[in-house]
Amino acid sequence: MKIPAPGPRIPHRSLPPLALFACLAGACGPEAQPPAAFLRSEVAPWETGPAVGFGVSRWEADNPLGANVFIGYGGYGISLAETQAWVSELYATRLRALGVRTLFAVQGPADSGYNALEIGNSKIGAYLQQSVTADTGFILVAAHSSGSFVAGEFLQQLANGADPSGALAGRLVYFNLEGGQKYVTAPALQRLRNVYHATAWNPATGQVAWNHGTMQSLGNTWASKGGFLRYDASGSGCTNGACLHVTLVNTRPHSASSGSGVDYADFGGRPVHTWYLDEVRAAAGLGQCTTPFLTEGAVEAAYAQLGGCHSPLGMPTSNTAPTADGAGHYNLFEHGTLTVWADGGTTVSLEGQDAGVPGVGIPDAGVPVEDVAPPEDAGMPAPDAGLPPPVPAAGCVASGGLPLDALALLLALSQLAGGRARRAHITRPCGTAAPPRPSSRPR
Repeated sequence: MKIPAPGPRIPHRSLPPLALFACLAGACGPEAQPPAAFLRSEVAPWETGPAVGFGVSRWEADNPLGANVFIGYGGYGISLAETQAWVSELYATRLRALGVRTLFAVQGPADSGYNALEIGNSKIGAYLQQSVTADTGFILVAAHSSGSFVAGEFLQQLANGADPSGALAGRLVYFNLEGGQKYVTAPALQRLRNVYHATAWNPATGQVAWNHGTMQSLGNTWASKGGFLRYDASGSGCTNGACLHVTLVNTRPHSASSGSGVDYADFGGRPVHTWYLDEVRAAAGLGQCTTPFLTEGAVEAAYAQLGGCHSPLGMPTSNTAPTADGAGHYNLFEHGTLTVWADGGTTVSLEGQDAGVPGVGIPDAGVPVEDVAPPEDAGMPAPDAGLPPPVPAAGCVASGGLPLDALALLLALSQLAGGRARRAHITRPCGTAAPPRPSSRPR
């Protein structure tokens, strides 16, 4: 499900002239005066301050699809607000669907070589040491241009003792977006799960982004960890390498010959770049919960509303696929199947080991939630007693027109009863194996 894009655009101050983001391998570009910029308001307040780290902001999103992490590093001269706008857009467009819950936006370095080492990277590592759990499947780090130097410092800090068990590095997938390599050693990169180096080019003209050669060289060096990615930016409108350099953030930069902070902040009609995430998603195992699988579209929306990773269905064990009759889409899960039909109906099938336990009836698809009561022996705890982690129950639920929040409650009641909830129109007996691919909607 794509959440609403970060709120309405608001007029932003005229940005001062900015040097284009990197001076790597002596390839410095001219300063560019950006066009009038707009910043999108953040979808949620970002936390900043000494406890978060200088130049760092953090957002804990309410995402039931996972407990994964994203850290975005802006290029030289990019403000914290501009990096927040970029990361917010990435979350709305792709990261939420990948189960990312914790997000960091890190401003660009004060100088193109990051010589001052001013960013509070150590605060990020310390926070992740406390917050990353078995529910965290991956940590994504995406660093654009000179931001790769700041990211390099962070990765080296992990290797130097901030990640003694390797729990962070083993989950970490690093994307160097048109940057370089500084402040990080080969052994520190070797600890990581994956390392990718991405650039852009226009095959029609043969033009390449500023740091194309550097990315290709580093990508070849780290081929065993992921390697080299090259984005086809022929639709970007760019006329030179300086503009192509920015397409790893904004697929259609505002200027055909340069880049600036506005390209991090304004994505109206200019989609944020997500190609590198999609290109390696399967290979890098980027999925919801701690799996490599995704729910998508209406199935994702229903799954999230049912509770996502900690719902009775558990974690996904397949990607979203069409039903055999083409009338809907479904996903398989640890404990059942979720199907959403083209007319809006939803079917949830829960599989368990005891198919003979009496079920909880659903008298009518339109019955309000409060009218559906559990059996007297269900052992429903007091409201403030807290529910234990769900235990999968046998059976199935078809919602018809039942709201998903009501369906979630019915599933919970069924579990507490140790039985199954079902609609009379379901044709397969509850407790029998659900078909791997739903063939048609139950009548």
